[in-house]
Amino acid sequence: MNIRKLYSHPYSAILAALLTASVFIFMFIYLAVTQRKHIYESSKEVSKEVLRQTAGETQLYFTAAYVVANSIQQRAIILKQKNGTRNDIKNLLKDVLTSNPNILGAWVLWESNAYDQNDSRFNHSNEFPCNGRFGITYFRDNDTLYSEIVPCNDYKSFFYTDAKQKRSAVLSEPYLFRYTNYSNLYFGCTISVPIMSDTAFLGVVGVDINLSFLQNAISSVKLFDTGFLYLVSPKGLIVSYPDSAKIRKNFYLEESRADSAYTAKAFMGNEVSAETYSNYLKERVFRFYYPINLYLSDKPWMVISEIPIEKASSRSRQVVWVATFVMVIGILLIIYLVLNIFERRKYQQRIEDALCEAEKQKANAVESFQNYLEIFNSTSEAIFIYDAETGVIIDVNDQMLKMYGLHSKEEVIGKHVDVFSSGIEPYDANGAQERIKQAIKAGSAVFEWQSKRSDGSIFWSEVSLKFTFISGKKTVLAVVRDVSDRKIAQQALEYRERKFRELADLLPLVVWEVDLNARFTYANNIGFKLFGYTQEDLDKGITIIDLIAPEDRQRVAQNIKKSLY
Repeated sequence: MNIRKLYSHPYSAILAALLTASVFIFMFIYLAVTQRKHIYESSKEVSKEVLRQTAGETQLYFTAAYVVANSIQQRAIILKQKNGTRNDIKNLLKDVLTSNPNILGAWVLWESNAYDQNDSRFNHSNEFPCNGRFGITYFRDNDTLYSEIVPCNDYKSFFYTDAKQKRSAVLSEPYLFRYTNYSNLYFGCTISVPIMSDTAFLGVVGVDINLSFLQNAISSVKLFDTGFLYLVSPKGLIVSYPDSAKIRKNFYLEESRADSAYTAKAFMGNEVSAETYSNYLKERVFRFYYPINLYLSDKPWMVISEIPIEKASSRSRQVVWVATFVMVIGILLIIYLVLNIFERRKYQQRIEDALCEAEKQKANAVESFQNYLEIFNSTSEAIFIYDAETGVIIDVNDQMLKMYGLHSKEEVIGKHVDVFSSGIEPYDANGAQERIKQAIKAGSAVFEWQSKRSDGSIFWSEVSLKFTFISGKKTVLAVVRDVSDRKIAQQALEYRERKFRELADLLPLVVWEVDLNARFTYANNIGFKLFGYTQEDLDKGITIIDLIAPEDRQRVAQNIKKSLY
């Protein structure tokens, strides 16, 4: 047998190793030089992506609030058309707040007699102090809903007049407000939606948004440890910022003149990026402007990020250090490889010998397996191999297929033994499982069984079970012999014997049968009556000698012995 050599000439291997080391060093020097730029640019792209995602979430936040406000407007019109009461509108507002925990307040302000034409009825009501005009606000505080008495001044406020003038939904600038007769001060904004019936203006509905949710969400985003995001309104009001003192200040007044051009371009709806100086971080930063076009304001809102250039580029330095470290490790490994090349020769012969031995063992195993298959398939008995735990058939021999009228092992493997049993109790699944358990417990078992061929015909078989391990798995080996002929002969013999005894019982003579030990095995009815014995006496063991007088027993015994032998 030829074994291919696993090694080349050692000097060639050393040369190849040195060449590999040279390529290795060049590759990492190249990475150290070029990867810095790639990481620098990718850091900017990562920052932009985070900014876009935050802007998208902010836009979704405002859009969801607008959808709620628009829903209130549509449902309010339906209630008016159905002549709903003022309590129906109140329940609508409370239901909206209950279903939308991110909404701070919801309100409706109707024009005079625009809802139920009953302002005069409520003219002196404390609940509707503006000449009975229907205006109501509900807001939440610590998960509890409160109502606000709407004064006449609210009809002159921007959140009412802007929507009335534009005849379209309006998102206000952020502002500080508190609800009438309540001390809590909120920083938020309002989405106002006009109530229109064709071209007629009926009033305004709106939702109040607490911007603290957005402030917390945006402030939680950190880019490269010290980088941050902040939100600016369309008129330049700072909504969120790491330095809380900056909030509500005008962004235009806080930025430098050099950066004003970037801001102007961004508020025109363009994404803008620039390298500039951060007054907050006191260092050079990447600044990215991302506009949020809500179509509820004349100008977009703006999410801005500031990322320290030094921090963003630190990853590239880390790559250089890692590349250098890996390069050194690689060179050391190559040196180790070169040193080990010389050690390979003395192990080569051992490897060749081991391979030769493995080939011999493989050949012996193949031969043994072929012998096993030959014996397995050449026997005249059917052989089953069962999984001892599940009772599933693992393998059968060719004689089994022939005996049971099958064509391939695929028809057998994976099935249970009851498929090839008559199914007549006790030759059913329970009986088969009980026999297998007995074989596992005792190690083996031999018994007769009613088997069933593939065509449904029943035949008698003798089954020998043997519990064993095959490839470390618990199995039961079943050898099945067709004993139909023997069973038929046995049944015929039993039939003839039964007929003989029936005939003997009808004869007026004594008919008896003894074995070689002169012990009675049968006597007819006349014999029992004549001698006074019963079948029970025969079963206990009676011999011919017991029927002879004591003085003649020895002589009779000798005569019987002579006749038998």
